[in-house]
Amino acid sequence: MDRMTDPGTATAKSGDGTRHMIWGSVLAAVAAYLFLQGGARLLGAERFAAISALWTIQFLVMAVALMPIEQLTIRTRALGDGTELRRSTAAVVAVAAIAAGAYAGANLDTLFSGEGVFVPLSVLSVVTMGVFALGRGELAGRLRYRDYGLVTGGQALVRLVAGLGLIAAADSAAGGGWAMVVSPLLVLGWWRFRRQSFAPAQTQGAGTFLAGVVVANAAAQTILVAGPLAVERLGGTAAEVSVLFVTLTLFRAPLAIANNLLARLLPPFSSLATGDGKSTLRRWAIRLPLGGAAIAAAAVAVGAWMGPAIISGLFGTDFRPTAAAAALVAGGSVLATVAAFANQILLAMGATWRLAAAWVVGLFAAVAVMMALSSAPATRVAAGFLVGEAVALAAVSAAVLLTGRVIR
Repeated sequence: MDRMTDPGTATAKSGDGTRHMIWGSVLAAVAAYLFLQGGARLLGAERFAAISALWTIQFLVMAVALMPIEQLTIRTRALGDGTELRRSTAAVVAVAAIAAGAYAGANLDTLFSGEGVFVPLSVLSVVTMGVFALGRGELAGRLRYRDYGLVTGGQALVRLVAGLGLIAAADSAAGGGWAMVVSPLLVLGWWRFRRQSFAPAQTQGAGTFLAGVVVANAAAQTILVAGPLAVERLGGTAAEVSVLFVTLTLFRAPLAIANNLLARLLPPFSSLATGDGKSTLRRWAIRLPLGGAAIAAAAVAVGAWMGPAIISGLFGTDFRPTAAAAALVAGGSVLATVAAFANQILLAMGATWRLAAAWVVGLFAAVAVMMALSSAPATRVAAGFLVGEAVALAAVSAAVLLTGRVIR
């Protein structure tokens, strides 16, 4: 079948399901904040640390190991390739689940107050999120944007209702952990995907694509979400970990919404990259960092001025950050959101190892800044976050301009 006329490709009309993706993403972001806010108030800063640690582990694994599966699935289906991806998914999920369980076990006392149930919860959360990632990738790759939005919003809504209910009933952080494990399985309601015939496509191997994206996302997400873990390693208290966690989570709201909308961009970006639209993509690679820098500067000022009051108003005075930490996190979050869009250009081009190199450079910059400073742990981590995002965004833009051909 001709790839340009196959209804499963990026050139086909989607039936305008984009609106559902947008509202599903907004609902998911709001529900996530309500879950965290409610959990924080029910448990308090000390006991809430277990939820923040499990959330961070789950978020890191999703972003590092499982989002590449979703992105590979989207690009593969958008290019009309019928390659079976479930074996690749199973292998990645197995390794990630073992790593998550080992990390939770090794840090049980410091991160989870010695509650052993969080070790199996960490493992199971990776498995169910793996199912979620593969399912959403199939939906977006086949242009089922409406269903993608319903799954995205529905999963967060189930986690909110079930999570707060279980926390209140059991008076334990473990109740919220079980909700985080079960809610991704909502995607199974859409698992009977409409069968479509795809012509074999000469795309690069799944392993090569995945490896590059995993390395890139590992570096990117370490900068983005490992901050609370870094605060603990730098000697911060459990309360300080919780404060930086809610600050990062609140200020990266635009990124949380954008991440669910990126699936809408990758199919058409792939068509542009493999057709006559490479010059258009390169122009955006220049505009994005310039615009991002201007918005980030404004975000730093607003974050310092209003950030502490907003966070303490939403989560309570125990969670009030310093003005410096709030400002740095606000600026870094803007740059992270812009970089997420820039990343899609290299993904569409198939240049995943250039994407990896860009984010590794950003990670080194973040660590260097964090280690060079001698201020409070949260401020050091926030400064590293801002610098790392800025360096990585510039490197991604340069990589797009230097990529001469699309890797199929």
